[in-house]
Amino acid sequence: MVDSPSWSRLKARLEFEEAKARMDRQVNDWLDEAVRDFEAKGGLEHVQGKGKPLRIETGDPINGVLKAANVKPPWLELQHEIRDGLRALKREFEQEPSVAAQRALEAINLKISRYNALVPHYSMQKAKIDPATLVRQSESWE
Repeated sequence: MVDSPSWSRLKARLEFEEAKARMDRQVNDWLDEAVRDFEAKGGLEHVQGKGKPLRIETGDPINGVLKAANVKPPWLELQHEIRDGLRALKREFEQEPSVAAQRALEAINLKISRYNALVPHYSMQKAKIDPATLVRQSESWE
């Protein structure tokens, strides 16, 4: 068999991937061992709700578990910030919006861009707010 440059690169890549997989297994084994050791020493004895099934109150299991653990993912915190900001801006835009209100809307649109980058699924992304349709669009954030 001829040892061509492309074969050498492929062989090196395969060796790299095998080494990486071995390392991943070692790390996983180490983590599993650490958790088993922690559990054997009684580290999980005082966990609230131990032995009871998780109650998932929403349709989304991940959000339900996070809610039960009293943890808000960053995108959800941002969603609440956007919602609260839009509530305040709605009152401003019902009359003639000030320059400060227009700047606040620009800041909210930047938050919406960040929110869209953080949400776990593209179907949860939302459009930026247009000043002309702010009231209608803000309803989707409630």
